[in-house]
Amino acid sequence: MALLYNPFLMIHTIAATVALIVGGVLFLRSKGTFAHRRLGQAYVTLMLVANFSIMPVTARIAPIAGTGFGIFHILALVSLFSLIAGCLALWRWHGRRNPEALRAHQINMAFSYLGLVMAFASELIVNRNLGLSPVRTMAQFWILLGVVNIVLYVAGCWLILGRLQGGNPLRFSARR
Repeated sequence: MALLYNPFLMIHTIAATVALIVGGVLFLRSKGTFAHRRLGQAYVTLMLVANFSIMPVTARIAPIAGTGFGIFHILALVSLFSLIAGCLALWRWHGRRNPEALRAHQINMAFSYLGLVMAFASELIVNRNLGLSPVRTMAQFWILLGVVNIVLYVAGCWLILGRLQGGNPLRFSARR
């Protein structure tokens, strides 16, 4: 198993797994509290570690133009974009108290977490090294990867946009 022999992959896996747990707790708890801020800082740190630690790992599936860079590296960059956009929106919220900045923070962080859930589900369902996947061919891999991620993305968009796009963004706060 490659995980045991690649320290970057091991760090990535541990950080992403802990971020999955921390992110889940964040979404279940009240927002704006001391605990939310500390858990949010932990989530951001874990996601930065998870995304940056995967970059040195050579792509074994669909490397781009013969490089070690692949589709999953691109998805890590998308994850970084969402994470950074969420942090910048929070800084704007703290500076101006503009409700739209808070809404942007909530939406971007929710999409960051959705991407993490999609990556986790993809690993469980299509990674043959884990021993759980029914995938035997590359065609099965791409079809199953596509179906899993389309279903999760559509469901996630429905939840995120349906719940966060309208209404007062302060409604999730412990301090109203």
